[in-house]
Parts: sequence; C-alpha cells; structure tokens
Amino acid sequence: MDKIWGASFLVLWLQLGCELGQQQVKQSSQPLTVQEGDISTLNCTYENSAFNYFPWYRQHPGKGPELLITIRCGSNAKEDGRLRVSLSQSAKHVSLHIKASQPGDSATYFCAASNIVLVYDVGTITHSWGIIENWPKSHPPLIQKD
Repeated sequence: MDKIWGASFLVLWLQLGCELGQQQVKQSSQPLTVQEGDISTLNCTYENSAFNYFPWYRQHPGKGPELLITIRCGSNAKEDGRLRVSLSQSAKHVSLHIKASQPGDSATYFCAASNIVLVYDVGTITHSWGIIENWPKSHPPLIQKD
C-alpha cells in the first residue's frame, strides 16, 4: 500500500506552563512543524533548581491531557518506545524527542516540573492542571486505577 502521508506535515503545539500567574516552567508558544518520519524535539526550561521530577503531557483536541513520559533527577535520559526525554540539571532544561513523527502525534504538549513526586495510589495520572507541586485543591490529579 502506498504511503499516503509520505509528504504530510505535522503541527505540534506547545503550551506555556504557568503556576498561579508566576512562570516556573517555560515553553515556546509557537507551533512546531515537522515532516512525517522526522524527529520532533520540544524544549522546556525551568527556574527552580529544587525541581526533581519532570513529566510531559499530550492533549489532543477535545480530550484531556495524558501523561506521556517522566524523568527524575539523577537520570540524563529515558526512552519509552518512540519517546525520549532528556534532562540537563545544570542548564535547567528538559526536552521531549518524538522519533518517526506521525500524523497522530499532532497535539498540544505540556511540560511540568515538581520538587516532589505525588503518589495517591497505584495508577496513572491522566489529567493535570498547572505545575505538579501546586495542584489546586479543587482540581486534584485524576487517577486511573488498574
């Protein structure tokens, strides 16, 4: 079967991460356009050197954010399938790399940072609001139990 999407372009939107009006995590608000099959790289910087946990989320239109991959201090990089996250603590910089980009990767991507790891129960965080260290009490993380 011919590859229909061979010349397709993907648009990955980056969203600014804010903490109650004070920026703690910074991302470009410009769309990133890549050709199908290329590596997409999304960059994020943070201000607080005490941050030690860095999750990346993806949100498709009309759906809630989904947790993609996380990295903790002490690791320079982590891979999971087509996803790779890299962390430079000295530069206060974290990047998400998506190998072999596909049309289904087109979405809004969020980075977050925390100086704690929240564990409510065995499960996966499926929705988030703001930076993890300051979950609004009215919107706690939603947990999908196994």
